[in-house]
Amino acid sequence: MLTTVAVMLGWALFIYAMITRPRTQAAPEASRDLKSRIAIVVQAVGFGAIWGVRRPAGTMLFSAQRIAAVLLFLVASVLAINSAFFALRAFRHLGKNWSIVARILESHALITTGPYAVVRHPIYSSMFGLLIATGIALSRWQALVAGTVVCGLGTAWRIRIEERLLKQRFGEEYMQYARRVPAIIPWI
Repeated sequence: MLTTVAVMLGWALFIYAMITRPRTQAAPEASRDLKSRIAIVVQAVGFGAIWGVRRPAGTMLFSAQRIAAVLLFLVASVLAINSAFFALRAFRHLGKNWSIVARILESHALITTGPYAVVRHPIYSSMFGLLIATGIALSRWQALVAGTVVCGLGTAWRIRIEERLLKQRFGEEYMQYARRVPAIIPWI
């Protein structure tokens, strides 16, 4: 029960970060890739698997002893809360450059500070952390594995689309950044 509360708090913070992100007037776009909408759907299927295939309330993800239950609670709770705060910082740093669909604005800036100094796609890192925390708290282990794989494929697809646009816009500056900073998992 406490794990579910911690995960829901993480999701609430993530949604708060998305809703309260800095907004500006609509700026002209230099480019957009609508295939990213298909990748969003693939990610959604992964999330749907984890949210939709529920195990009975009060049961554990794995048949485990009490110590394992405490460890799973800690992992899910820490992952959910840290992921949500990481997303909050990322939305704030990205500012007007953020969009749900891959695009480049004419005034687009390459953000490499804050969470973007740790990973190139911190919002995806946050979503992935929240997905895993949700799976630990609510889902069956089979759905956790399947949802993670499917969402991971959608995320990889979105990253490829976004990075192509960023390479076109920023060229060698982006290439140097990409060599220095991992895509989604810190320090890997």
